[in-house]
Amino acid sequence: MSNTEKEKTLYELLSVKPDATLEEIRVAYRRKAMRYHPDRENGDEAHFKRVKDAYEILSDPDRRKRYDETGETEERKTPVEEMLNSLVETVLAEIDTKAVKYIDVVEIFRSCVQREIKSVGRKKKELLEDGDKFEEIRARISSTSEKATNIFLSVVDRNINTINHKLNHLEDIETYLHEVNTLVDTYVYNVDEMSYGYEDEAIYGLPVNLRNLLKDFNP
Repeated sequence: MSNTEKEKTLYELLSVKPDATLEEIRVAYRRKAMRYHPDRENGDEAHFKRVKDAYEILSDPDRRKRYDETGETEERKTPVEEMLNSLVETVLAEIDTKAVKYIDVVEIFRSCVQREIKSVGRKKKELLEDGDKFEEIRARISSTSEKATNIFLSVVDRNINTINHKLNHLEDIETYLHEVNTLVDTYVYNVDEMSYGYEDEAIYGLPVNLRNLLKDFNP
């Protein structure tokens, strides 16, 4: 790909003006797609992909607005979206295919989020206790030399700064987890009635960390 090609704006890739209407963008895309489609003679797969990507952005009002304002073409996720996506993928990857009809996946996910919230709370408590310890040490340390650097104090201050940084990070995570938990509360999962004798089989198909959750939900 030439440098000139790389420097083209999305509008230039589709050969439309920056104030083009959605219909003009659609027409331009269809024309370019037919010309560069890899299945056509003299097609260009790489250029076809760039044209397709340009259309996907410019045909979406929100993404187009962001592109016009920032020049960004990547769709950025919010921290909550990223956390939700990560947690969903983790939970779904652990659930056995046979069990998805008989267990409340949303409830399992909700429980996982709540456990993460509790875990973050425990970590915060431990850090706060460490912070109190170093603050107490800092208040009691002094040097008899006015010229010498108080090395002990420097070490203590570094530890306090590190603890504060970790606490801020954990508080951000805790906030995002609470937002995810609120979002999960808006979902329901349709569960089939479990036939007698299948409970143990469904539970057996899950990793240990999710089996206990399933037992809680199906006493």
